[in-house]
Amino acid sequence: MQEDKLLLFDLDGTLVNLRGVGFRSLKIITKEILNSDKDISSIDVYGKTDTQIFEDIVNFINFDKKKFKQIYNKFVNRYLYYLKKEVQKIDFDPVINNIREFLADVSKRKNIYIGLLTGNIKKGAKIKLSRWGILKYFKFGAFGDDNINRNKLVPIAKKRAEELFSKKFKKKNIYIIGDTPKDIEAAKKNNVISVAIASGNYNKEYLAKFSPDFLFENISEFLPFLDDV
Repeated sequence: MQEDKLLLFDLDGTLVNLRGVGFRSLKIITKEILNSDKDISSIDVYGKTDTQIFEDIVNFINFDKKKFKQIYNKFVNRYLYYLKKEVQKIDFDPVINNIREFLADVSKRKNIYIGLLTGNIKKGAKIKLSRWGILKYFKFGAFGDDNINRNKLVPIAKKRAEELFSKKFKKKNIYIIGDTPKDIEAAKKNNVISVAIASGNYNKEYLAKFSPDFLFENISEFLPFLDDV
């Protein structure tokens, strides 16, 4: 009898490639809400939580941190407003190759449970996924507004999964699936399994430097291993 497995998916670059809609939205509100014309393009956002990115922007433009706390809700609401507008403009299918097929397959397996582990704030994740027909597979998740530190999202996701499904998941059966070194790091820091997919900004050769437990070019390559692990 196979043990229960928990698959936790990153979002951007792993499930969908929205070609920078989130960062474009951040650029707009940096000017509109923070009243700064400073170019934030040099800020590294890959694999970070939204809350960490917000903090990085505030530091980069030298915006007063106390004032930012006061306007935080306004900042987030305007970010979500522009994010939704940007997503609505998309005229291509952003879902990563074979993701739909993979999710459809594993969702039918009685011993496999699926969730999100993403740096996106929860409402942002919903905006990014709802239009493409794959949000239905994710009944729960851990998000960037749960903790600024991505590594600390893993125990949050584990607890939510166990409460939702009334299961106990062993760490050896929890898989963090993502496209960045930070996804690999989050898995290693929590002693769970890292599955790196070279579907985003980093190629296999670069991701291999971080020694993930599994490394694939495409998510479909992971399917056979789910029968064995």
